[in-house]
Amino acid sequence: MDQRTQWTRWTRWTDRLTRTALLLAAGLGALWLARRLAGPLMPVLLAFCVTEALRPLALRLSRRLGVSRRTGALLAAGFFYLNLVLLLVAAGTLLAGRGILLLQAAPRFFTEEVLPLLSRLGERAGALTRSLSPEWQAALQALAAAAAQALPGLLQSLSAAAARAAAGLLAELPVALLGGVFTVVLSFYLAADYRRVTRFLRQNLPEPGLRLLREARAFGREVVGQLLRAYGALFLATFAEVAAGLWLLGVRSPLAAALAIALFDLLPLVGSGSVLVPWGLWAALDGRLPFAAGLWLLFGLIAGVRSILEPRLVGSQTGLHPLALITALFAGLRLFGAAGALLVPLGVLFLCFLNRRGVVRLFRPASE
Repeated sequence: MDQRTQWTRWTRWTDRLTRTALLLAAGLGALWLARRLAGPLMPVLLAFCVTEALRPLALRLSRRLGVSRRTGALLAAGFFYLNLVLLLVAAGTLLAGRGILLLQAAPRFFTEEVLPLLSRLGERAGALTRSLSPEWQAALQALAAAAAQALPGLLQSLSAAAARAAAGLLAELPVALLGGVFTVVLSFYLAADYRRVTRFLRQNLPEPGLRLLREARAFGREVVGQLLRAYGALFLATFAEVAAGLWLLGVRSPLAAALAIALFDLLPLVGSGSVLVPWGLWAALDGRLPFAAGLWLLFGLIAGVRSILEPRLVGSQTGLHPLALITALFAGLRLFGAAGALLVPLGVLFLCFLNRRGVVRLFRPASE
């Protein structure tokens, strides 16, 4: 290989790395700017997303009912928000009722379940300690004394952190409610003047901005919408599995527990194992080994079914390896907090979507 060919390849690689670095820096800057502007502009962005998502329904209503597109858009927005309010009221009522029941049952659960279990564990630990050598007995006793001294401070710090988190949520609640009202109002305004707003954007935005908006619209319909449907199917499958398993294990209120576990299973890096595995460990410590084994088998079944369904339902929509998505999620969480855990993976998916459509050239997809 002559020196000119080597120099050409080196220049090509440096140009590609430079473009990638610049694009990465621009992406991080855009995410930082989006995080700074998310609060003030969030009602407008949500209103645009809702209006765009309801656009097919609005056109269908206008054709079926023989009304104008503006009337169809207003009917679609009203139908959506009416159902959303009913869903939130039902969910709030259910959660409030369950919360009251849990608060009422908490003292009895502590006295009838937690304290006897701790007493039995203490007896077993004492029997185990007495069978050890005196040196090990002294070390374990010192460790137990240190843990007993540190426990009140730990509980106090946890209660203080919970109180601060609750106070922060209550302080942000009026702003969130006001933002929700603005989002609803803006949605109806955008639904009524959708063509006028889009015409204004087409006339005033430069061509790169318009192309980016068109690609973002296609990304929302082709990727985000299909992802939502795929994860909805995974949620229903997990809910059915957990409800059937808990019913067979004799758990009271299996549907409510299955709903909570299925929602946990949708969370990235959390999953249903964060509930079923500690629950099974608690049951095993309490001496209910068959019940614990049933919970662990149920978790294995859920994980196995999800490992089969998720690549078929989700993998084909993203075109990205799960390792890249998990890395993007963790990076977004560390850089931008909870909002970054959603924005950074969506940004990575959008870049892959643009690369697949030839809008940008960042990388070549891995061969199967």
